[in-house]
Amino acid sequence: MTYGGHGGGQPDPFGQDPFSGPPGTQGYSPPPVTQGFSTGQGFPPPLGTPHGEVNTLATLSIVFAFVFAPAGAALGHVALYQIKRRGQRGRGRAIVGLTLSYVIIVLAVIALLTWLVIGNSSQSPSGPATTTATQTTTGAAPPPRTTVITPPPAQRPTVRVEQLRVGDCVEVQQTQPDPSKGPDTNDILIFPVRCEVRDGVFRVDQILSTDSCPAQALFDRRETIFACISSYRG
Repeated sequence: MTYGGHGGGQPDPFGQDPFSGPPGTQGYSPPPVTQGFSTGQGFPPPLGTPHGEVNTLATLSIVFAFVFAPAGAALGHVALYQIKRRGQRGRGRAIVGLTLSYVIIVLAVIALLTWLVIGNSSQSPSGPATTTATQTTTGAAPPPRTTVITPPPAQRPTVRVEQLRVGDCVEVQQTQPDPSKGPDTNDILIFPVRCEVRDGVFRVDQILSTDSCPAQALFDRRETIFACISSYRG
């Protein structure tokens, strides 16, 4: 027995066909399921992978390592910093430039130190030469001794009483007493000096023919000329 009518009918005892799609969509099929994933065209490259052009300073660091090693080392360090920051290629070149630069710098320093040591060694006298020179100097005959005659010290000029004038300044030096003239009479030497205030300087105040000087007097052996003197006071 069947029942007809709009929207009627007995429902399917097995339920809706799972492959028939939603109601009202005939022939619908779900998309195939793919296992895994692909990194083909249309997907960005993984993070951390270098891309773009090679860093210029990395190449220059190798060149300057042979031209001027300190500049090559500096360019290598700058290149590594730029490569890390910009994600450029050329890290291997920068490391090669740094290595070559530092090796050349070390070799240059060693060569300079070696040159300095060899130069100092060549300038210093050797041991045998020094010994020979010492023996030669020791065995040489001493120089001849020369006798030097030292002249006697210059004597001060003296004057006589007859040569004195009023206003002259003199120094008087006693040589020996004259016992025939009394205890206050001595043989003396008269030295002309510059008039200055100091001990031992006398000035001639008067020239007389008799012994009438108020203080000290200088006279000749015949006692015909008397020079009256006093200490110079300026």
